[in-house]
Amino acid sequence: MPRKRKSTSGKKDEAALGEDGRSRKRISSSAVDSGGDFVEDKKVEEILESGDCESAFKLSDVVDGSDEKKKSPGRKGRRNEEEEEGGDARFLGKPVPEEEARKRWPHRYQKNQSETIQARCHFVQAEVDGQVFFLEDDSYVKAEEGKENYICKIIELFQAVDGSQNFTAQWYYRASDTVIKNCGHLIDSKRVFFSEIKDDNPLDCLVKKLKIVPLPLKAESDAAEKLRSKCDFYYDKMYLLPYSSFVSLQRDSTTNSNESGSTISSDADVVTVGFSELEEPTGERTLLDLYSGCGAMSTGLCLGANSCGVKLVTKWAVDINQYACESLKLNHPETQVRNESAEDFLHLLKEWEKLYNEGDCNDEDDDAGEEQSEVFEVEEILAICYGDPNKNGNAKLHFKIRWKGYGPEEDTWEPLEGLRYIQVGNAVAVPVARALGYSLALALRGLSGDGPLLALPEDYPLMRDVPSPTIVMI
Repeated sequence: MPRKRKSTSGKKDEAALGEDGRSRKRISSSAVDSGGDFVEDKKVEEILESGDCESAFKLSDVVDGSDEKKKSPGRKGRRNEEEEEGGDARFLGKPVPEEEARKRWPHRYQKNQSETIQARCHFVQAEVDGQVFFLEDDSYVKAEEGKENYICKIIELFQAVDGSQNFTAQWYYRASDTVIKNCGHLIDSKRVFFSEIKDDNPLDCLVKKLKIVPLPLKAESDAAEKLRSKCDFYYDKMYLLPYSSFVSLQRDSTTNSNESGSTISSDADVVTVGFSELEEPTGERTLLDLYSGCGAMSTGLCLGANSCGVKLVTKWAVDINQYACESLKLNHPETQVRNESAEDFLHLLKEWEKLYNEGDCNDEDDDAGEEQSEVFEVEEILAICYGDPNKNGNAKLHFKIRWKGYGPEEDTWEPLEGLRYIQVGNAVAVPVARALGYSLALALRGLSGDGPLLALPEDYPLMRDVPSPTIVMI
């Protein structure tokens, strides 16, 4: 067992006493020379003789820290100011009864829940810098220096188990904070977009109460202008951040705070304009995906639509990257993938529309029975495009042709004017352009079924009582 060392304070020799005296004088002198607080020699002697190390350290701090104290006279004052500022944020009134709080915010009262801040109790009002905030109030939230304050709705006021004071914010987004970004200046500065994004923040981050009003979907211009003039901000759409989408709010967009902390319950509660009018009984809609990449940009849109009870099917996709198209075909074998630029695809749609609106009537005067030097029979039209697939500097509408009596290696791209007419049996000769235009008319009217976009139906309704048509090229 270790022995306690005996004190030798009573057996000091003369040299030691002399050294103690010098130490006392140095400490006393340094205190005077430093311009700091003066410490009497008598007090120094008492500290050294008592052997109180803690007192010695405190004395050293007084002496050595005197210069620093002169350089930063406001440091202590600022610390006190910060403590006082922390006292400016406080909850008001009695806490919400525990049973009610557990019912309204059950996620705050779960044991072994590390991801969510657990609450000791909830409140319905708080005071910050002299302003009283209630649940469901809208407010500015302090942002980083040089940035505009954030905008939120207060949906929770609670004291955490560690004693910290917090509120839960459900955020509004300015146009510049959404996918609109740099074009935000084109949007009314009072217009914001509500979201489902929520997070917890210290209570003292609240800055100022705001008046934010929902604008009715079909409000008259005079009434809407009157509402805008009497509020700080207004909103008429919701911003779904995961899908970068804007959707209109339901007419009754608010909920009882006793049931939910949000004024909009979920993504499933929002609807797009006129969607119910367009929705088919099956709830399935088809779409074309531009700049699709490998996995199709419409994936997020499809997920959002599913939450609204609508099934979106990506039937067609366009991308200029060959390898992206090949990957997309593997990932989505049910999708018709077009490897071309979006500009060429737009031209294709315009040319296809011309066939519908005008047709090519110049061929009507051609004598289909006239003998030709050489005639090739078309077995099948495989594809259609606008561009220059033959690389001859002639961008126009082309068809990919499978020739009767020839294999796939002989398939060629032919311009529309090269396809002269459709021969049906020995009785009917119809210009190809007119037949294609009629086919498109049926497609636009929703009568052509679920055939691929820009493809001819297997059976022409115009000629359903005659043998299958034969397309020939001269």
